[in-house]
Amino acid sequence: MNRFQHLLALLAALGLAFGVGCSKKSDDVTGEMTAEQREANAPPSADDMPAFVELIPAETPYVFVGLKPVPEALVGKMFKAIEPIFEPAQAELKAELARMGEPQSDEDKIAKAVLEELDGKLNRAGLKSLGISDRPRYALYGLGLMPVMRIELADPAALKAAIGRVEAKAGVKAPVQKAGETEYYGVTEDDVTIALAIIGNELVLTVVPASQNATLLPLAFGTQKPEENIKKSGAITELMKTHGYGGFAAGYVDNRIITETLLGEGKGLNGTVFTAISTLGSGIPPLPAEHKATCSKEFKSIAAKAPRFVFGTKAVTETMWVSHFMLELDGELAGALKDISAPVPGLGTDAGDNLFVGGFGVDVGKAIGFLKGRVAAAKAAPYACPMLAGINNGLIEMEQGLNQPLPPFVNNLRGAYVVVKSADTSTMPPKNIKGYALIAADKPEQLVAMAQGMVPPLAAVKLDGETPVALPAAELGIPPMIESPHVAHTDKAIAVSFGAGEEKTLGKALGAKSPDSPPLFAFGYDVGKFMGVMQAQTRASLAGLPEEYRKQQEAELKMVEGMTQIFGMVLSRLSLTDKGIELTQNLSIE
Repeated sequence: MNRFQHLLALLAALGLAFGVGCSKKSDDVTGEMTAEQREANAPPSADDMPAFVELIPAETPYVFVGLKPVPEALVGKMFKAIEPIFEPAQAELKAELARMGEPQSDEDKIAKAVLEELDGKLNRAGLKSLGISDRPRYALYGLGLMPVMRIELADPAALKAAIGRVEAKAGVKAPVQKAGETEYYGVTEDDVTIALAIIGNELVLTVVPASQNATLLPLAFGTQKPEENIKKSGAITELMKTHGYGGFAAGYVDNRIITETLLGEGKGLNGTVFTAISTLGSGIPPLPAEHKATCSKEFKSIAAKAPRFVFGTKAVTETMWVSHFMLELDGELAGALKDISAPVPGLGTDAGDNLFVGGFGVDVGKAIGFLKGRVAAAKAAPYACPMLAGINNGLIEMEQGLNQPLPPFVNNLRGAYVVVKSADTSTMPPKNIKGYALIAADKPEQLVAMAQGMVPPLAAVKLDGETPVALPAAELGIPPMIESPHVAHTDKAIAVSFGAGEEKTLGKALGAKSPDSPPLFAFGYDVGKFMGVMQAQTRASLAGLPEEYRKQQEAELKMVEGMTQIFGMVLSRLSLTDKGIELTQNLSIE
């Protein structure tokens, strides 16, 4: 297993908060949960929300909050799975301390003291001993465009004590400053202040223009509250209600507010902060004076087409994590896009116990029609702002491509779907691969006729509808790893199976249903099985290699063993809905 594969394994373990959950036939997973789990996943009431919600300005351009702690049972599984990763990290920490020798500069003294403080604490218990929570509530949001991060601590006093020990070992005091009566650790460079404070039971980190320290630091630290906040405005409550989010994670990026702010038209705090940022040489070009009104109007019209990017979790339990992301679109654009998706048998449904599934469903004719309609509308009313001239030119080039004639069968295409059920990966190339590949089309016989005309050996193959017919693998040059290929079709799709006995499943594959709202794209794989494949391939290649290298590889294999045991199928589905472009990501946890 190479370093890149190791990184993938680590990201799989630590990236759950950004989109994983269980493979289900429907996005409504409430029926898969117990009453206790449904209650745990319900959005918190206004009274149960963390106090920091009242510190987030209503006009914030972006916000990401975790309003509930992740279930203890899930966290326990996660830490158990990644324990092997901590072991080499601890060994590397020890090695780095040995290499450092006697530090000379203050920076080196602090670095060594930090490593000494972390020594033996790169594990769940050790992190807790430092006051760090393994189930924190948190918030990331903007004071204007500048970020504030708040994370709940398990024990603020323990973290302060750890900082004190680092200071004592290094013989260097942390740079303590004050904002009113609030002490914080802060440095100012190039007129930008980076501030970190332990306030109550929270660790607070922010970056602000130094000229706005007096205004922004009290807001970041919570000693001063914004005039309007997202709790009072109901923005976060409405977000969770509209998209079915629980309280484990929810957020949005408001493209309209960001656009107005970058145009110099931000209101309140957004405008004040942007003015301060602009004096630092932000590199944002000003609008040409003679086109300012026109450019401003057109940039805002673009933002209005896709007003927000929203995201959150729909379900989190010990056995699943379901996340959701959406680029909200205005009604006209969303409605026009929605018709492009086309149903493909099986695509977007339960991924089952397979190794890999993936495919797309698109009505090519409607997609081309949609694009032609956008081009025509743009030509009738092109952007007048010089900064948007590139979009006009791009649409002209697109029109030239769209007007090229296409073979009739292309307009009849509806998509494709590939399923790999299993494979023996102990050898390279793999063998005993089982699964099927399917192409959906309105007139699949056109595809067959074209293929038979281009590949002479296919001309001798007489298809028999849904009855599987063997393909002459040798004559067609199909590699030996694809065993026993068979083909069958309906009036909507044609499919080829591979693997001994898999021809018996072609009828079921061709007759599989598609969701009521078919996805544009779906992709899934079994994380545990996939990691197992990589491990098997790596172990097969270790024989005869130098002992030192072999030991290193074996150590890295051990690091991901825990993850192969707890992660199941991850399935991502991209759909076009009447609200916008929607991505649902699901992962099962064993």
